[in-house]
Amino acid sequence: MKNKVKAALILTVIFCILVGGILFVLLEPGRWSDEIVRYLNDAVLEDNGWVLSIGSLDGQIASDLRVKDLYLKKHDGSVAIYGENCVVNLDFSQILTGDWALSELSFQNGLITIRASDGQGTRDLGFVEDLAQHGFGVRELNIGQTSLIVQEEQQETLYSFDLAGKISSAGKSLRLFPENLRLTDLRRKSEISITGGEIELSPTTLMANLVKGSINQIPFSVNAKATLSPDVELSMELDSRRVDPTDYLGFDVASLTNVEKIDSRLRLTTDMNKTNVEFWLYDSDSHVILAEGKLSLEKDGKDIQLNWGELTNGSFQLTGEGSVREDGSLSLDARIDKLDLQEFRLTPNPTNIAGRVRVTGNLRENRIGELVTHVSFQNDEPGS
Repeated sequence: MKNKVKAALILTVIFCILVGGILFVLLEPGRWSDEIVRYLNDAVLEDNGWVLSIGSLDGQIASDLRVKDLYLKKHDGSVAIYGENCVVNLDFSQILTGDWALSELSFQNGLITIRASDGQGTRDLGFVEDLAQHGFGVRELNIGQTSLIVQEEQQETLYSFDLAGKISSAGKSLRLFPENLRLTDLRRKSEISITGGEIELSPTTLMANLVKGSINQIPFSVNAKATLSPDVELSMELDSRRVDPTDYLGFDVASLTNVEKIDSRLRLTTDMNKTNVEFWLYDSDSHVILAEGKLSLEKDGKDIQLNWGELTNGSFQLTGEGSVREDGSLSLDARIDKLDLQEFRLTPNPTNIAGRVRVTGNLRENRIGELVTHVSFQNDEPGS
């Protein structure tokens, strides 16, 4: 009997020590911040070329963990992420099943720097598969007051970046469901906003499924697939609805074409050297096709060649080819056929104008100069 009591006392003491240790870790995670960071680096980050450091950690594991001065970067310096204030809330209902799950991740006053010229370094995404296979997920994701700097050769572009949404895992991929994503180019004052859809990222591919949003307040929806490794390839289909062309062309389009709103569709495929584009324009109300076109572009070093371009509708056909060279010289040779000015309400009678436009010039610092233009037109419609 005495032995049983003694054994029960020993087990009780051990249990109390274990419970006390667990409570100590839960209530005082700051005392274990170095061990936590070391575990994350050893378990996932170091093998994939990343390293994590933090300034301080406080709060309680059972509720909110507050991280100050979080710094995550690639060993080669191609990507660096800094967050002044981060809040992490663990999802214990998923963690108990072995998943790395968060119920909340908030990231404020951050700075993200990307050296785009590093190419493959920025596309090394092996850590995505590791996170996905550990069931990584975030039920509530908030990134605010964050700046994004993209460095490419001698240029830097500064963006502001905000994101609200959630993240889940599927196989070897992470899925982002953005509820509100906003990216603003602070120099050009242009903005991309995404308000729905799904973005899926794996170590080798990036896919956008039924992503909806706007570019400078022009609404769009897009489906796209990009292969990131070993070579970059992209296929994309983008649609926009009920765009008022007068807002962007600076004159009353409806007075010329009797069209008030335009729908559009664009299909693009590229391997970053050869690019093919097809597009269509429709009357939003009647769904009648207004115009359709094709472009075939090829990049050779810093030279860009327009191998073929075509734009047609019921009133004209425009074709052409051209180039922009590394030294800034540009050329364009375009031909127009079957131009009927009556369709645009510019003449009382039908016309059948054909002609050619040849342009040479130069492109310096995104400005076109020294233009020389040769124009020849002929109307083959008698009595016009």
